[in-house]
Amino acid sequence: MNLINEKVTHKNKTIGSGVIVEQKRANARTNYAFKCNYCDGNADSMKIGFAGVCSDKIIYNNIIVEPKSWCVQDTCPCMQYHSGEITREQLESEVSVCYESEMLTKWKVYAGMNAEGTARRISELSPDKLCVLTTRDPKAESEAERYIFAAFIIGAGDEGDEYESGCIYAKTDYTICFNSEEAHRIKFWDYHKNANAPEEKIWRMGLYRKFEDDEALKFLDAIVSVKSGTVDQAQAERLRDYFIQRNNIVTS
Repeated sequence: MNLINEKVTHKNKTIGSGVIVEQKRANARTNYAFKCNYCDGNADSMKIGFAGVCSDKIIYNNIIVEPKSWCVQDTCPCMQYHSGEITREQLESEVSVCYESEMLTKWKVYAGMNAEGTARRISELSPDKLCVLTTRDPKAESEAERYIFAAFIIGAGDEGDEYESGCIYAKTDYTICFNSEEAHRIKFWDYHKNANAPEEKIWRMGLYRKFEDDEALKFLDAIVSVKSGTVDQAQAERLRDYFIQRNNIVTS
């Protein structure tokens, strides 16, 4: 696999009352959003989950109620636990259960596999862009309920190949996550619009999509607002300030 390196170009773009005066990245649209299955693993007052194996309730939901493509596979440890082949203790001792169960411990996200069983690649990525991780609650009535449970500044990535999925790594010390109450206040579709149908709240295909710097700033502003008055306020501001500085954005 090839490590994705930063390319350089120049582009000016108006962002509300501010301007990107000197865009020095491969593409202003190389911020990423990922669609993730809900995971309540090791949820606590600081994070909604995504840091361990799901509870029995969510395992049941992801296998029986709302079948997820990996969760229902015979080789999935959660499916083996649900079927009585292994114990809960054995399940929790697994090195890796799924992408979601270790997202907020490894701070690494994958492009996943397509319907044909081949790996998806990530061919365009710039360090110092924003990545947001999104999910919906079990039995959510519509895509409009998708929210952000964590975000990070991109550090690096692997393009992947036909066998191994492409992935994105967080930049060390530029990560932030949300507890359940905070996460539900940052609805994904309040800040992101489909280019060809902005009124539609539809994800369609794939586990990730790209968005431009103007939307990235809106996400970061929302994160700062949600974390205002908490122990994470300084970290939220740090992410926003770093993004603005490294992407040569001037705001009024």
